[in-house]
Amino acid sequence: MKDLPPRPGTPLLTYEQIWDNYKYFLDRVVPVAEAAGVRLAVHPNDPPAVISRGNPQVLASVADWKRLIDTYDSPANGLTVHAGVTPEVGHDAVEFLRYVGAKDRVNHIHYRNVTVDKPRERYAEVFPDNGETDMFAFMRELVRQGYDRGVLAEHPRALDFDRENGSIGGQYAGVGGGGHGGELYDTGYARAMLQAALIMERGRRPVLDDAEALVNRFYAAGAVKLADRARMRASLEAADRLAEQSEAAIDRFADVAEGVDDAEARASLTSMAAYLKAQLPT
Repeated sequence: MKDLPPRPGTPLLTYEQIWDNYKYFLDRVVPVAEAAGVRLAVHPNDPPAVISRGNPQVLASVADWKRLIDTYDSPANGLTVHAGVTPEVGHDAVEFLRYVGAKDRVNHIHYRNVTVDKPRERYAEVFPDNGETDMFAFMRELVRQGYDRGVLAEHPRALDFDRENGSIGGQYAGVGGGGHGGELYDTGYARAMLQAALIMERGRRPVLDDAEALVNRFYAAGAVKLADRARMRASLEAADRLAEQSEAAIDRFADVAEGVDDAEARASLTSMAAYLKAQLPT
């Protein structure tokens, strides 16, 4: 990409000049989008080349994507958060999804996966369960955020069905791309991840709520100190994040519970900690 020659008649601009142009565009378009109830979703550079045809690319890094949503502060100015392109630039897709979700700028999702040998330069698109991104964790984060917009399971890989039925075509045909069979496979995979994430989240939250209610009941009765209540509530909040963080958080909850002076409260809270741990996914 960086070695492609400039196109005839295309001006060569600096990185900041392109950003100035982009800001000019956003300042004029985003208010119209807001008025119309439209949420803009810009796609990151893919491939994420820093320079192409002589011009810097302004959406080729996580820093660029963050700059975009900070340039015009509005939910109408958002991103297509990409499960594939994010690891292509060497960043964790779930972490970045969480960052953008906290700012309410997740306006569209592209759901595919890659393996990466060297960020930006050597990577390959693969089946969704084979790559760098934990696609279940990514979908689960969308469920946690209450995301209710589009998810595109894009760039299908070639299946034997597609090869045998001549349905492979388009710009990705020469690099392992698939056809309608691959599209159905990827869509089915995405739907399965969504259903699994919904099951996990709907089943888990009530249990954590029960634990917090128990802590609050003993605090109100004077059996749990204010500091211990705060520590146990913080542990429950941490346990409501991704599963790999939950076990350590519940262990912290149990440690505090075991130090409670009141015997009844201590027994009930340590029992609740054991129950929470039993609910962790295996």
